[in-house]
Amino acid sequence: MRYRKISAELQEFLKAIPDFRRTDKGNIVHNLQDALLLLIVGRLARCVKRKDVLAFGMAHLTYLKRLGMFRKAGLPSESTLYRVEKGIDDKRMAELQSDFARKMNPKKDKALFKLIAVDGKCMRGTVQENGRCPDIVGAYSVNDGLTVATEMCEQKSNEITAGPKLIEAVCRQYGNTSNIVFTADAMQCQTNFLKAIMRHDAHFLVEVKSNQKALRWGLEDRLSVESPVDTCHVEPTLAHGRIESRTCKKYYADSLGIDTNKWGKSLTVITVETTTANKKSGEQSNELRIYLTDLDEDAKVLDSVAKKHWAVETMHWTLDTVMEQDRIKRKHPQAARNLDTIQRLCLNILSVWKSKRRKLADRSKGVTELLRTASLHMPFLIELLHLK
Repeated sequence: MRYRKISAELQEFLKAIPDFRRTDKGNIVHNLQDALLLLIVGRLARCVKRKDVLAFGMAHLTYLKRLGMFRKAGLPSESTLYRVEKGIDDKRMAELQSDFARKMNPKKDKALFKLIAVDGKCMRGTVQENGRCPDIVGAYSVNDGLTVATEMCEQKSNEITAGPKLIEAVCRQYGNTSNIVFTADAMQCQTNFLKAIMRHDAHFLVEVKSNQKALRWGLEDRLSVESPVDTCHVEPTLAHGRIESRTCKKYYADSLGIDTNKWGKSLTVITVETTTANKKSGEQSNELRIYLTDLDEDAKVLDSVAKKHWAVETMHWTLDTVMEQDRIKRKHPQAARNLDTIQRLCLNILSVWKSKRRKLADRSKGVTELLRTASLHMPFLIELLHLK
């Protein structure tokens, strides 16, 4: 029985990947599912290059054969892995990864809102024909720690056009969107993006920056003379060698001169003033962030929603620093997106594994520690794939 030690959901994901090769004729030596699973195992083992994946596979070939892989023809060549990454339909694979995240959702969330953080990431290891690096806009479920959908920007487009498409994909996946709050940075403070959210009766909280000059400067002028309807002071916290204190203020948008008639609902503006002090040097820095939202909660709740958006930035940092995404060179955008999908799938597997653990020590382990353990202990890596 093939793949008897990996989860049924992961098996279903592998089987659903369409084979791009001519299966009706020619000499097909390696199974596509085997090659794809080898890439997943290699990324979980922190392998950077294809030759590193193959070296890891050769060192643990006995374990891979126990999974039902490579029993006849042995490991594929590096050129075969190249053709697999380039040939797989990247859009279909990203859709199947979204289905995998939905099926492996670890629990029914009891939180007030389900937060979906939308943000783009540049894949600097790949350069397109127009000289630009491809951008992938992802939707990250903050509550579950899972990437639920991705959308790749077209060569002559950017994150602004990809955002509404991503909203449609996420809303189709969840069905009931009444308690979903989409958070985004200033890039997505666009009419099309916000209206796409409101069409599905979802909610939003987006940052306002100088890319919307009239809106930002107008708000700054009026905020200096307007009194907030609610204020929340957050106690100073120490993290990463910095002491941070936050003050969140809530205002109603119509009192700040924003025309809310075109939105069909009332809007709220919040400001988050952050004071950060370096613990060693004592240097202080101040920052003012302005957000636009359709939520009418108190300032404490809105501040929490705004702060949790940074979870997607942490996930991007993990892709770059821990999984070394930007170091991996890919010649074709299709191969680059397939690499991104596989790496996000690996992070989803780690999140699901942690959510199913009973020990607090296991649940509190970081991604770096889990990947290091997986690279050194093949039985633990197979346990990650079991997901039971």
